[in-house]
Amino acid sequence: MTTGTDLLEIVSPTNGNGHGEMAKTAPVAGIEGNGASKLTSPDMLKFINPASGNNFGELPMATPADVEQAMEEMRTAARIWARKDVAARVAVLRKFQKLLIDSMDEITDVINQDCGKSRQDAMIEVFITVDMLDSYLQHAKH
Repeated sequence: MTTGTDLLEIVSPTNGNGHGEMAKTAPVAGIEGNGASKLTSPDMLKFINPASGNNFGELPMATPADVEQAMEEMRTAARIWARKDVAARVAVLRKFQKLLIDSMDEITDVINQDCGKSRQDAMIEVFITVDMLDSYLQHAKH
């Protein structure tokens, strides 16, 4: 079974992130970058808009127990998804496409604030996602 420390190795490889710098540690409280535990209260993850430098919120980082629980929930969801036939999966993903389009303003606001991208760039990202989903769904076996 994968642990929170194992997950750190997956998300934060020591061979760099492909952008000219070493990868940062995944935001898991209670775990140092080398996997060692630290005895502090949960750290806070601050949200900073990279374009403006404004801090617009914060949340407590996940603990190793939180990561374990999330991974178990994902395993359960994967088993449920695996039992669905292709037509049912296509129907769910079509609803997801509609939700993306219907929530465009909210999604682009989040991308703008969280990533510092322009509204136009954010909309392009959402449209690309919707288009890629459409392409995959057209090629799904029915």
